[in-house]
Amino acid sequence: MGLVISEVYDVRIALIEDVSLLDPVAIEGIGRRLYRLVDDEAIRKVVVDFRRVRYLSSQMIGVVLKMHKKAEAIKGKVVFCGMTAKVLEGFRITRLDKILHIADDETKAVSLLNPI
Repeated sequence: MGLVISEVYDVRIALIEDVSLLDPVAIEGIGRRLYRLVDDEAIRKVVVDFRRVRYLSSQMIGVVLKMHKKAEAIKGKVVFCGMTAKVLEGFRITRLDKILHIADDETKAVSLLNPI
């Protein structure tokens, strides 16, 4: 599985296809691909869509936080969206919902990156 990458306007969208993000090897691969999006300095606006994800490990939360920090370092922005209540709860417990940019869905995430 992995990621499906698309583009809307000047925003790169990464849809995570995996339902479960518990396997360390799979998470490492997804992390590498996500980091590449942010490390490409031409791409400063990224949406990571979790709509298919039902379970994730603390390792994946670490990937999300690292991606957020990488984006900030290049004056970019990453918006995470499509999280189920259960997945979002993991970010609330760690209080990362106060640090990260989180939107309900892809449309709202793109709007946060390209305000009118």
